[in-house]
Amino acid sequence: MILVLFITSANVYAADKVIKYGTYNDRTFYYTMSASKSVRISKSSKTLSNTEFALEWIHGAEKIAIGFADYYVSIPFSVISGIEGINPNKVTITESCESYFVFLGDYQTRTIFAYTNKDKTSKRVVLKDEKGTFDVFYQFEPVGKGWSKSSYSTPIATDVSLNTQNYYKKTSNLKTCNTNYNHKGKTVWTLSSEVLTESWKSN
Repeated sequence: MILVLFITSANVYAADKVIKYGTYNDRTFYYTMSASKSVRISKSSKTLSNTEFALEWIHGAEKIAIGFADYYVSIPFSVISGIEGINPNKVTITESCESYFVFLGDYQTRTIFAYTNKDKTSKRVVLKDEKGTFDVFYQFEPVGKGWSKSSYSTPIATDVSLNTQNYYKKTSNLKTCNTNYNHKGKTVWTLSSEVLTESWKSN
């Protein structure tokens, strides 16, 4: 499976107030939250380019199973064909077809740092992570005969809260922050790289 990421965003964020995050080995870390930022994350899978799987999906023998946050959703072809009135026996499909999972919403970036002097005029950023709320859609773009449109879309979930995998693991994060501070490193977690897992599920 190949995942391709596209992001479009607006609203350049500004740092908010400084908040204490925690202490590790006598070093105190702080964080700021960015302003809310609109984003469109589109993940493209080449799975349907396998015409055997694609045909089995169209005829109901397979489902696309995806996971994100606490959600695990199976997408049968009937979700689309039922809405659009497509007869699976009257369409063909080629390996050029595409499918996408689209996440539309707003997110914030948390920036964790420690001051490098007593006057707190200089700081070292050691970790960045993200959280947000999204509506999720599945988009299918067939290539073949018998299709009435070039693109079909259906909603999967609304107002889904997503965060990077270690967002709420404070103890682990503080250890990472301290290690990064000592070695002048920085860890960056992004929703765009973690937001989706995908597989095939037989009926």
